[in-house]
This record gives sequence, structure tokens and C-alpha cells, in this order.
Amino acid sequence: MSIDGASMGVDAETSCKAVLGGEQPKESEMRSPEKMWEYIMSAPESYEEGQKGYGEAAQWLARQYLILLDSGYTGDLWEGVKKKFPQDLDFTGFMVGWAENAARYCLNLPEKKNPAIMEI
Repeated sequence: MSIDGASMGVDAETSCKAVLGGEQPKESEMRSPEKMWEYIMSAPESYEEGQKGYGEAAQWLARQYLILLDSGYTGDLWEGVKKKFPQDLDFTGFMVGWAENAARYCLNLPEKKNPAIMEI
């Protein structure tokens, strides 16, 4: 069980579709923490290099979060990214939550609540 799919190694686009009632991720779409690390770190270094879609943008954000967490950063991750990249970054709440949980998964840290998912 996972809040947003990140702690199962599932990419953001597939996870978001599943959360919204679409097809659930297949086992073949799940990655180990090590494979998830490789996937996240394959994102471009800078946002200007151009993310082509929802999944790629979330992957880029997860890369920034993973770098911060791996360096021992303990502050608010979103604020840390905004300091490094002061331009307007346009992410959904789901992307922000998924990115943090994906980075935490790579480092074997517990997942956090995704701000875009409401429990009723």
C-alpha cells in the first residue's frame, strides 16, 4: 500500500492516473529504491532543459528533493528548491507530494502525506 505510488517505485504520471480511479500500476511498473534512484537522477539538471509533460516535470522535482535529502538537508524541501531555482516553477500539489515521497523512498525514509490527496 502506498499513499501516492512513490513508495512503490511508480512514476508520477502512472500514480496520478491510479489515484484518480484509473488502472492500478502493474508490478512491472514498480521499481526498487535503487532503480527509482537511477530513474529520478536521469532527469535533467536544470528545469530550463524542458520537461515535456507531467511525469517528466515531477521526475525533475524528485531529483531536486533527492539531492537535498541526500546532502542532509532538513528544512522544507520546496523552499530549498525555490532558493536554488528562483524562477516560477509550476507544479501541482500531487507532483510536490509524489516527488518528496519518491526521494524519501530512494533513501529508505518513510513516506509523508501527499498534500493533494484528501482522506474522507
